[in-house]
Amino acid sequence: MTNRYLPTALRRTLEKTVKDARIIAEEGAGDAIQRLGVAAGKVPSYLNDPEKELRRRLRAHARALGDAFKKSDETQETKHLVEAAAYAHWHRMLFARFLAERGLLRNPEYDVPVSLEDCRELAEAEGLTDPWVIAERYAASMLPAVFRIDDPVLAIELDPVHTQKLHRLVTGLDAEVFQAEDSLGWTYQFWRAAEKDAVNKSGVKIGADELPAVTQLFTEPYMVRFLLHNTLGAWWAGKVLAADPTLAQTAADEDALRTACSLPDYGFDMLRFVREGEDGPWRPAAGTFPGWPKEAKVITMLDPCCGSGHFLTEALAILAALRQAEEHLSPPEAVAAVLRDNLHGLEIDGRCVQIAAFAVALTAWRIGKWQSLPLPQIAWVGAPPPLPKREFIALADGKPELEYALAALHDLFARAPFLGSLIEPSGGDLFESEKLKKIEIFLNPIIERARRAEPEISEGAFSARGMADAALMLRRSYTLQATNVPFLGRNNQHPKIVDYLSRRYELSKADLATVMIQRMIRMSAKGSTVCLVTPQNWLYLKRFEGLRRNIIENNCLDFVGALGSGAFETISGAVVNVALVSATTNRKGKDSRLQTH
Repeated sequence: MTNRYLPTALRRTLEKTVKDARIIAEEGAGDAIQRLGVAAGKVPSYLNDPEKELRRRLRAHARALGDAFKKSDETQETKHLVEAAAYAHWHRMLFARFLAERGLLRNPEYDVPVSLEDCRELAEAEGLTDPWVIAERYAASMLPAVFRIDDPVLAIELDPVHTQKLHRLVTGLDAEVFQAEDSLGWTYQFWRAAEKDAVNKSGVKIGADELPAVTQLFTEPYMVRFLLHNTLGAWWAGKVLAADPTLAQTAADEDALRTACSLPDYGFDMLRFVREGEDGPWRPAAGTFPGWPKEAKVITMLDPCCGSGHFLTEALAILAALRQAEEHLSPPEAVAAVLRDNLHGLEIDGRCVQIAAFAVALTAWRIGKWQSLPLPQIAWVGAPPPLPKREFIALADGKPELEYALAALHDLFARAPFLGSLIEPSGGDLFESEKLKKIEIFLNPIIERARRAEPEISEGAFSARGMADAALMLRRSYTLQATNVPFLGRNNQHPKIVDYLSRRYELSKADLATVMIQRMIRMSAKGSTVCLVTPQNWLYLKRFEGLRRNIIENNCLDFVGALGSGAFETISGAVVNVALVSATTNRKGKDSRLQTH
């Protein structure tokens, strides 16, 4: 498999383009939202009936995004709404070009591929001068997991001046940008860059609004591959060596073993092997994970801080190759099966969820060509309930079972914006999988009925369905969890976060990164594995001594790779010192096969 990543020059061009795009898109979105009078307590007299309806939907959506509503004068904050509208309009253009450059853009009505030139002709036939209107419309309809079909921010019309500026930016990017595997990840990093810089300079304690920008750190591709190759790849190598014991005795070196363990559509170039003794048989350095399922179709993988999907896309490629080998599936069948059975992601930032869903779709189409895909199991765990508890419960239409469920979900997700994947569904029987699935069945007709007439109810029901999906994933145990943890020391945390971590994570509370290690272990069954990009300091500082002891005594350390301060290409100096760590959970430390590099 050939990995293609953005060269430095193109990455810098993409960075400037995305930063410029955010400024222009937010100016355009802000102007449009102001013209519609979304923030004002009274409806502007110059609005027509469709504009009045859009204004009402936008106000409901703003509250769902966390913007405050002031009852005394009925004014509505729009900070989050403007950012969401800017993001959606720019990324719809950007994603349309990704699809077009990869030959994936399709007319959804006839299910046929179209080029940007085709879009130009189609636009002219509709009396439109801009082919991007068609391309964006097709892209949005192709990506229901990315763009909500009824998302009111996409109904906003930006001023043509802003739209044309954005189109010039997206068309000015080199075509190579849209073929590189890491472009989407950099896109999100650059979109958040100015925000992150402003927060860091302000010195404010990091809370719900600041967390996504400050804690997101682009995961280098080699880190993702090393962790997954020495977990998923090592598990597969164990099966290969068990099927051919002589290979472990006779292989000349690690390269020969990697070649023998490679799959037709995937190679484990970073998989490490060691010998048992000086002349003993070879084995995977991380072990063979005997507590895992025997077949790839039963392996469940979660990235609990999935960002823009780097671990998910790589795991999709690996698991699809494994399932092709074991079950003799075709590439399209394999990627659909992995999305349905194996792959899961959680993320505190809704914008990241959209990019991750798109990245997963692009990878699935690269492997299996165009097909309709199962919706990816990627959930937003940073969304608060959009309605007061009483109104939220009223969504149940008097059904006692649903009232109970909605009350529990409201309580559970009230602190979602600053907890994300740290939310722990517990107590009672609501969080049994079958009951959570029933919530969605109850809510679907409510969403359809309220979609236009009652936007507040529609937003509430849509959010409740998302919470049920997230709770279901938070409740499960996984074979493998892999992530780049959020880095945030106690001194920089908002008091609400400090208080919660002090009560729930005594051993690891000094850093959000170490708290996430504990949280992942809690989501693991015996013999499951967590692998992470983490700060190095928890491996030696005294304040983490209790955490280290707990992990070593109760889990099996598979490997620790100390990378140091030069691990991230875009971070200079000793700002971030990281390690790659893997541990198989709920197994005694005496079983550890600790490998350090």
